[in-house]
Amino acid sequence: MKNLSQILTEIKDICKQYPVMQERMMVLKDAGYDNINYVYTKRSKGLYDAIHLPKKRLYRIQIGYTELQKGYPAAWCVDVSSIDVVDKVELPF
Repeated sequence: MKNLSQILTEIKDICKQYPVMQERMMVLKDAGYDNINYVYTKRSKGLYDAIHLPKKRLYRIQIGYTELQKGYPAAWCVDVSSIDVVDKVELPF
C-alpha cells in the first residue's frame, strides 16, 4: 500500500519522462496503473492533481491537459482505488 503523495510523485515522474501520451499510457500500465480513461472532469484543477470521488471509492489523477469536449472539460486520467491508498494524517499536537 502506498501513500497518495508517493503515487502522485511516481505518476509525475513517469509523465515527465514520456511527453507523448501513447508512450505515457503504456508505461503507466506497465507500472500497475491499469485504469486509464478519457473522462469528463467536474473541476478543471490541472495537471497531476488528484480528486477524491468517495462514491466510486477512487482517486482520479489527471495525466493530460484539459480540453473542451461538447462544451465540457475532459482529460486523460488515472483512477486509483482509494482502498489501496494509505491516508496519513498528522496530528496538530
